[in-house]
Amino acid sequence: MTPPRFGYSNACGCGAGQGCPARARRRPHPRMAAANDELAHRARKYDAMAVMHASVTFHDRRAFDSAAVRYLNNFVKACMVDAACRCLCRRGGDGGLRVAEVACGRGQDHSKWMYGCRAAGTWVSTYFGLDLSSADHSAALAMAAKFLGRHGAEVRIQTADMGVAVWDAPDGSADVVSCQLAMHYLWDAEDHASHFFQQAARVLDSAGLLLISYADGRSVVRRARQSAGAVRSRFYKLEVPAECSALRLKSPFGNRYVFTMPDSVESVPEYLCHEGSLLKLAKREGFVCGLSMYFDELALRLRKLPRFSELARRMGGDGLDGPDRQDALDAANLYRFSVLARTPAALQAFKNALSF
Repeated sequence: MTPPRFGYSNACGCGAGQGCPARARRRPHPRMAAANDELAHRARKYDAMAVMHASVTFHDRRAFDSAAVRYLNNFVKACMVDAACRCLCRRGGDGGLRVAEVACGRGQDHSKWMYGCRAAGTWVSTYFGLDLSSADHSAALAMAAKFLGRHGAEVRIQTADMGVAVWDAPDGSADVVSCQLAMHYLWDAEDHASHFFQQAARVLDSAGLLLISYADGRSVVRRARQSAGAVRSRFYKLEVPAECSALRLKSPFGNRYVFTMPDSVESVPEYLCHEGSLLKLAKREGFVCGLSMYFDELALRLRKLPRFSELARRMGGDGLDGPDRQDALDAANLYRFSVLARTPAALQAFKNALSF
């Protein structure tokens, strides 16, 4: 049984679980109530962002102050999706690619899967998406219909917390599980981070790939130490408590800071996510890491490859040309991209497809 997100265990033995009347009468611990409030606060933030972005066009985004770093991050993600499509593509079969995308948002990565599959000579046959924001649900379905429905992809979108809910996807039903720029939210508590890897291991095919990216705790702490906890950049702001920047931490989990990016999110709580604790949890579920690099390192390396230079051109740029280059690289260095699998053969196939 999946443990409750916050609250009490099923210790009364009545078998009613979260519907237990006795449990409903109890008052939750203040820390649990605060965590529930924070989750609701984050959901409201992303719901508001979804409403704001509903009327924003592609040309509007090009004028955003954060356009350069958005291009760079999207360029890296598109390259990694392209490599995943090439190495998987049902391993020579003709059944299409089965994709599970957690923290899918408005479906902004749907086009990456469509173009990646097209380049690999395949298509997305099934797509499962999960996101916390209810306001993004209809937009994600519309994007899926636009980019994935051309080949009759079976699409399911679930609104839920990825660190608690049982993902609404059958066992072994995905060739690739992707979670982009969201893993750090799970580091509020170990059981939430563990739940993610348990669900990913359940849903993923034994020879599949797990693609994840997250705000790297080491990079956040390094910036906080250099700026006395309050980091101000052209593209982002960080507010990091003294105990986090000094690494006086009782646990790898629950170490909160606040992140802001213009034109995107304002004062959203995030958690320090260090690579070591992430790989330890992944190993418990049989995953091994085949590639782990900062976004800026990946971008500089990938753009040297001819086929990805063409991809950057098609996307309208990779954020590395023009006066914003150094600021974009600095912002991209906040994030780490990791590729995991449960078989060495799957990792080697990915590296071959990436031409690394």
